[in-house]
Amino acid sequence: MAAASPPLLPTTVLPAAASTTATVSPAPTSVSSADANPAATRAFLARLLDSVKRALSGARPWPELIDRSALSRPESLSDATARLRKNLAYFRVNYAAIVALSLAASLLAHPFSLAALLALLAAWCFLYLLRPSDAPPLAAFGRTFSDRETLGGLIVASAFVVFLTSVGSLIFSALALGAAIRALSGARPWPELIDRSALSHSESLSDSGARLRKNLAYFRVNYAAIVALSLAASLLAHPLSLAALLALLAAWCFLYLLRPSDAPPLAAFGRTFSDRETLGGLIVASAFVIFLTSVGSLIFSALALGAAIVCAHGAFRIPEDLFLDEPDQANGAASVNLLSFITSATGGRV
Repeated sequence: MAAASPPLLPTTVLPAAASTTATVSPAPTSVSSADANPAATRAFLARLLDSVKRALSGARPWPELIDRSALSRPESLSDATARLRKNLAYFRVNYAAIVALSLAASLLAHPFSLAALLALLAAWCFLYLLRPSDAPPLAAFGRTFSDRETLGGLIVASAFVVFLTSVGSLIFSALALGAAIRALSGARPWPELIDRSALSHSESLSDSGARLRKNLAYFRVNYAAIVALSLAASLLAHPLSLAALLALLAAWCFLYLLRPSDAPPLAAFGRTFSDRETLGGLIVASAFVIFLTSVGSLIFSALALGAAIVCAHGAFRIPEDLFLDEPDQANGAASVNLLSFITSATGGRV
């Protein structure tokens, strides 16, 4: 028995060595993942800072914007509109910075909304955007979550923060203000639109149709602003309908329009859905929201009111003194190019 006992020593040492190597080997992996995450964060922040600098490089000098000697009262409303159009084209980057500053001020005035937005952005960055591709699955609440489950949770959290808190209304208001200012830069002078001396009864129905076609081509931006104002007023008066419509638009964007063509099939409820099934589900959801809730009636009534105002004005406005110039034709070409850009960006889905 004494001769048989020594061979037990290597056997007891070998598991200790194996356990030692097993405990030492994960150390480089954890260190490398810890080093990769700050590197990705620094690269992301560097790209973001470079984009901001490149965008702000086109700004005009701020002393030129706030030069008090260049300020004067306009002679009329048409003069004020003409000034606005020229200044929007010249100070567009400065005005965009002002809109961004107003958004920041709105968020700073609502600290809870700002905290919710920052927490949401931090979750997107650390759990999905800046997370290393070789990182282990996310572990929380006693279970592990795959990348798809993490992405789904982030989308649900984003929808909750944007649509069910004041963050969405603040962002929507600031962006709508900026988009309205940019869109109205191509509008005709509003005094020309409401000139009472140019209004008269038409001789026949065909004359009304001819007037309407010419006025639609000339005052298209003004008419679009009137219809949009009518629609916005109706939706803002019914916040639940506005939230339902925004949720529907977000579903169309994330699940179909802006989804890459090479993306894997949508997985939900324990099964996968093809593009046709996803499109069918979105169509059914759209029909439900529009026809079985108050969203459809609000949109229809707002569009009908705006269209009635546009048709009435277009039928009574005498268009003899209205002429389309070359910039208007360029704007029309630009809109066609925009539609082609949207078509190419969505992979031919639109």
